[in-house]
Amino acid sequence: MMIILVNPPHPPGYVSNKDTAGGFGQIYADINAATIPPLDLPYIGAVLKKDKIPVKIYDCPAIPMNIEELICEINTASPKIVGVRTSTPTIDWDLSLIRKIKEDCDVKIVVFGPHATLSANEIILNDTVDAVVLGEPEYVFSDLIKKKWQDVKGLVYKRKNKIHTANPDGFIEDLDSLPFPSWEMMPINSYSVGDYVNNQTPFFTILSSRGCPFGCTYCPYIVAQGKRWRKRSAENVLAEIRYLVEQFGMKGLLFRDPEFSLDKDRVAKICQGII
Repeated sequence: MMIILVNPPHPPGYVSNKDTAGGFGQIYADINAATIPPLDLPYIGAVLKKDKIPVKIYDCPAIPMNIEELICEINTASPKIVGVRTSTPTIDWDLSLIRKIKEDCDVKIVVFGPHATLSANEIILNDTVDAVVLGEPEYVFSDLIKKKWQDVKGLVYKRKNKIHTANPDGFIEDLDSLPFPSWEMMPINSYSVGDYVNNQTPFFTILSSRGCPFGCTYCPYIVAQGKRWRKRSAENVLAEIRYLVEQFGMKGLLFRDPEFSLDKDRVAKICQGII
């Protein structure tokens, strides 16, 4: 009943960061560009681990790992599901790699990410894709193992050549209820964001809130995370920072919130706690 989560290899000659631009991703011609971890991978891994569902994560660009090596790992592990994180600038490349996985591995392919949410009806038509996750993915993968697919909220899937859609219940309301991301499954020494944290490693990212109420028309974050601001408590955020220091020796941390400072009292508590 294992699940494997995959961030596919970079397109040839480029670096892709799927966690930027609200999770829709960016791509760079500079092969020395910073490598930022896709935060939804260790979050999903943490939920699966909490539910005692076997899981492995392959962040191929950071390991690094090519598609042939990934296929070998998948066949060795024999998972039930391979979850593939995609993005807007890499969708065609990712689908080409998914085809190779499907040809060589007996697995169900589930695609996720903000781009997958918006383009689910198009992606599901690909004959190598079995399902697409709609919305925030943290709990969906666990439900794919524990429930029948027709009972899983937030899923577009195929059965007997028919497409079925179960819309999500909405965004995750209680962010404090999420377990801390399972960074032990990630190649933490491969991530860097350069001068932002003075090149200090191990480097991590953190989300202390999601969403933004301002609704700027050019911004991808509200498309992915919604216009209602959802915050974690200062105590929960500080507990995660302490966990990162004690368990992994964290030296650099980048807050990825769309709107970190909306609640100034909360920011003051976080800053005072860090001090």
